[in-house]
Amino acid sequence: MITRLYRYNNCRTLLLLWLFFILVGTLCNTAYTAESSNAATQEAVTASRRTAIVTAVAKASPAVVNISAVRTVEQLTLSDEWFQRFWGEIPYRRRRLQREVGSGVIIDKKGYILTNHHVIENADSITVTVPDGREFTAQVAGYDYLSDLAVLKVDTDTTLPEIQWGDSESLLIGEWTVAIGNPFGLSIGDAQPSVTIGIVSATQRAKTVEYRYHENLIQTDASINPGNSGGALVNIHGELIGINTVIHSTSGGSQGVGFAIPANKAKSVVEQIIEYGSVVPPDLALEVQDITTEELAEKLSTPMNTGVLVSEIEKQSPIANAGIRRGDVMISISGHRLKSEEDFYALTRLLPINQPIKCEFSRRGKNRHTEFK
Repeated sequence: MITRLYRYNNCRTLLLLWLFFILVGTLCNTAYTAESSNAATQEAVTASRRTAIVTAVAKASPAVVNISAVRTVEQLTLSDEWFQRFWGEIPYRRRRLQREVGSGVIIDKKGYILTNHHVIENADSITVTVPDGREFTAQVAGYDYLSDLAVLKVDTDTTLPEIQWGDSESLLIGEWTVAIGNPFGLSIGDAQPSVTIGIVSATQRAKTVEYRYHENLIQTDASINPGNSGGALVNIHGELIGINTVIHSTSGGSQGVGFAIPANKAKSVVEQIIEYGSVVPPDLALEVQDITTEELAEKLSTPMNTGVLVSEIEKQSPIANAGIRRGDVMISISGHRLKSEEDFYALTRLLPINQPIKCEFSRRGKNRHTEFK
């Protein structure tokens, strides 16, 4: 009887131990499963945070720099109160230092930086700060006043992070844009640029700013403010599609209407500045004029605001050799539609040298195509 009871107790003990180990295993497996599920959730959340915008910013922002340009300005000031007691109000010129803050984009790892000309205009000294905190004294390699673009050069023993060029001709209305720069000088002392996002609101906008005529501007609603000038407008791939240049505002701040110089135009200016020191316009040896009246448009058999009239042209000039004559209407050059005389001169001054240029023109209402160089 005692033996049976002993065996019974042993069996019950073994059964309890077996159940205990099953329970512990189940709890451990549940805890491991919960931990794995939590880790997977965290990874999913982290992946969802790393959007295409975040990736584009990470790719482009290391190449966007802060620019501080110091210039000496003269100010007409009246003499102080003590002096005025004896000699009256005598104005005199007083010199002071003025600092302009802006942005720039590293376009070459050897130290070439693209910015707006108005950011560094008449500067006595220019300091460039890259996002990793390094500061460089920059020299002006060249500039183009009419395009409001300038190229700076800094000397460095190491390579700099350069931005990748995008194609501003292939932009879609409504696609994402990212503006990267130094608005209001906020990143001075920090070096990290500010980022705003928006969309391409429009293309081929025209605007005159301080005697500079800009054609084919990119319009975006990404916030652009003073200090953003010269900074980068990039696409969802982090590629440069424009140089932020000007805003349209009634308050002086961003109201969702900003403009950028297209990257394709900026690249053309940069190439000429680096090679020649400035833009070298081709000598086309012709003059054009706007089609200003309905009567003239009807006589030329062309719609208003379409093309420019060739008013003078030299014989044996490149365009004359291409078959264009006085009285023809030039409709487009290199695929760009012409609406005014300003369009024509702004576009042709940046044409590449010794390369064939496609041209569409109209003669007595019949459209024709040709090439010149």
